Amino acid sequence: MNNFISGLLACLMCVVFSAQESYAAWITDYKGTLGGKNIGLSITTENQNYAVDYSNIVEIHYFYTQYLQDIPLQLKSKQGRYISLEEYDRQGKLVGTFNLTFAIQDPQKHFSSKEDLNAEVLVGTWDRADGKENYPVYLIIDDMVSGDGKGGRCNLDGQGYSRLQEKVKRFHTAAVNGDVKILEEEFSFSLPESPEWRAEIAKAVPHDLFCNYQGYMLGSGIMWFDGDGNIIN
Repeated sequence: MNNFISGLLACLMCVVFSAQESYAAWITDYKGTLGGKNIGLSITTENQNYAVDYSNIVEIHYFYTQYLQDIPLQLKSKQGRYISLEEYDRQGKLVGTFNLTFAIQDPQKHFSSKEDLNAEVLVGTWDRADGKENYPVYLIIDDMVSGDGKGGRCNLDGQGYSRLQEKVKRFHTAAVNGDVKILEEEFSFSLPESPEWRAEIAKAVPHDLFCNYQGYMLGSGIMWFDGDGNIIN
């Protein structure tokens, strides 16, 4: 495992456990692509430890960053490094299946270690149920946080986190669109003139947010919010 992921996991473990000695679930978020579209995937387990272990999966979903809507997945099978996840529509009809493998080495070289990877990278395909289409999938670990196993993250339950996420989405949309009125009236925030800040906020994905005892993070730390959606940094 290379220095980057070792440092990331050690840091995440430290900040989570410094504030929370026990929790009901552990959430691992991935980001990547399905075909030519950007997606995120989240796997929640019942594990009471820091190590990545998918033996007790509670919930799985993915989303397209274009829409930011969770799409539930069901675990079909897991054998060794192989994992199969099924997607159904609202009528219960099978739409497609993720057939993925936890890669031993990263084909896109984000991880350059000579040691075998654990669960940092997922590669495979999404196959349509009728067999007419399939698309390549590449996912890389993004963050790891504690949760309640029912949609909650860190110190918020499912409903609380859902409200927070919607508020962060509203902030993000206003910031990207330059809506000064919403930013000032709802968030007491003045839009920075910096083009670098605007470029970073445009890249941020206001969904499945990383969190710790400090709050809830948008993007790579460009903004932090408390559990009520107030800006704290």
